[in-house]
Amino acid sequence: MLVADQPEKIETGKDEPALRIGPQIKTMTDQAQQELLLISPYFVPGKDDTRYLTGIAGRGVVVKVLTNSLASNDEPATHVGYSRHRRALLEGGVELYELRAAAGTAQPATAKGKSSGLSLHAKAIVVDQQLVFIGSMNMDQRSKLLNTEMGIIVDCPLLAAAVKTFVDTATQPANAYHVMLIAPAGSSQGKMQWQGSDGGKSVTYDHDPDVTMQRRLEVGFLTLLPIEEML
Repeated sequence: MLVADQPEKIETGKDEPALRIGPQIKTMTDQAQQELLLISPYFVPGKDDTRYLTGIAGRGVVVKVLTNSLASNDEPATHVGYSRHRRALLEGGVELYELRAAAGTAQPATAKGKSSGLSLHAKAIVVDQQLVFIGSMNMDQRSKLLNTEMGIIVDCPLLAAAVKTFVDTATQPANAYHVMLIAPAGSSQGKMQWQGSDGGKSVTYDHDPDVTMQRRLEVGFLTLLPIEEML
């Protein structure tokens, strides 16, 4: 089934469900009983989508998100919108994986605010290894409210298996960081960690890996700006 935003979505400037593909995708994801896989280069869920995803995870469904890390993201502002909800997603049982810019190598281009040359670009959703959405829509507020997007929703276990294989490969420790909350002994407050591997050896970071202090300061400044709805 082809799904597409209507051009009037832009003209009205209003969040009208009848003009957007979001509600049709939600109808698909609502059916998840075992596993929900989300692939989105720019992932800015906002408070409502964060509650939605943690609600699905809360009923026993495995919810796994693959997105860009700060190092592989060519738009630092979108990472800000994502990072604001990262802890809430983790606390709600959502699994987060951030694609590495490159395995164990510095990214000078990224440090200058440009694309690393190795960024996630695919956008897809898989429900219970059967229903698949593939299209142009990132899971962010800009795609939801400002852009006109399109894609296909199909019931195809073979395609679902192919996308799942891609996710399984991309989320291996050598390819992506698994973001986790680790509670120190005697503490009920989890500490965020990024876990991966370099040369077969496990590595753990306490902050966004593979980026310069300048990039982290840039992102820190952007968190002060009310820009989430434009991301």
